[in-house]
Formats: sequence, structure tokens, C-alpha cells
Amino acid sequence: MTKPLRRAAAVSLVLALAVVTVPVKAQLVVYDPANYLEAIAQYEQMLLHYDFLLQQARRVPVDLATRYHAYSRDWTSYGLAGLVYAQPLLAALNEGDVTGAAYRAAVHPLDLPTDVLDRMPATMQRRLRTAYSTIELADGIAGLAVDQSGGARADGPLTSCRKQVSKFQGFKVSGVPSCLRLRWPPET
Repeated sequence: MTKPLRRAAAVSLVLALAVVTVPVKAQLVVYDPANYLEAIAQYEQMLLHYDFLLQQARRVPVDLATRYHAYSRDWTSYGLAGLVYAQPLLAALNEGDVTGAAYRAAVHPLDLPTDVLDRMPATMQRRLRTAYSTIELADGIAGLAVDQSGGARADGPLTSCRKQVSKFQGFKVSGVPSCLRLRWPPET
């Protein structure tokens, strides 16, 4: 075969492959009236459902807080008459004590053995630190419990719960809250 003939064969082969590899699309639009009517019915049903959801989302025009108010008995307070030494602590249990002064006045303060701590072996220092930290932790929890139970008694049980819930209504979490971050060494 000669060169021009080869060239013509190659060009015709390329053109034939190009024509054969291109997909041929021949699709006619089919209109089915039953299918179309069913689609319109589904669309109308969706609109009705959407209107129903909007109606359900609107607030009911009654005051639900007063309608479903739960009446609770007031908590009894501790009687302070005739008490000399426990009166500040019981008053804190009745009304709350944010500073913790009434609790600290009623208990004997913890005496830290800082003068002998350096002369103890390391294992005993660790055990003593653990024991003292447990006592300090229990002491702090007891002081906080006196304040919270006094606040709940003064406000009433439901009011106290509502205050706590209202604190969290606008709460957004972004990472770890500062109150949960571990601080070391502890602030004094």
C-alpha cells in the first residue's frame, strides 16, 4: 500500500471510530396523565401537611405557666429559739449563706501541718496530702450544701429549680466551659 492510501485508510478509520463511539440519544417525552394527576395530588397533600405543621407550631393563646402550675408545700424551717451555738448555721440552712461564714463559724478549722511536712518521708507526705485534700473537699461541699439548701428553703423548691433551668436556657457550648477546666496549681 502506498502512503496516500494508508493516510486515507487511517483518516477513515478515525472518523468511523468517532462516529461509532458517540452515543446516539433518541428519547421522546412521554406524558402519562394518571402519573401527572398523582403528582399533583401528592403536592397538594404536602401543602396541607405544611399548613398543619405551621398551625401546630403557633403558640397556644393561653398562659401555660399558670394553667399547669404545680402548688407545692413550703419547706419547714429550722427553729432557732433557745439555740446558742448552732443558731448561725441553722439560720444559714434556712436562708442560705453565699460566703460560707456561718458554716466556717460552726466547725473547727482544719489545722495544716506545714511545719512538719518537710521532715516526713515522701510516701507519708503523699498520704497526708491525700487525706487533707479529702477533708478540704468534703468541707467545701458541706459549705456549698448549706448555702444551696438554705437558698432552696428561702425560695421554695420549684422556684429554685426554675432558677437553675433558666441559667441553662441561653447556654451554648463552645469547647470546654471555664468552670470545668482543670487549673493547676489551684488558685488560692
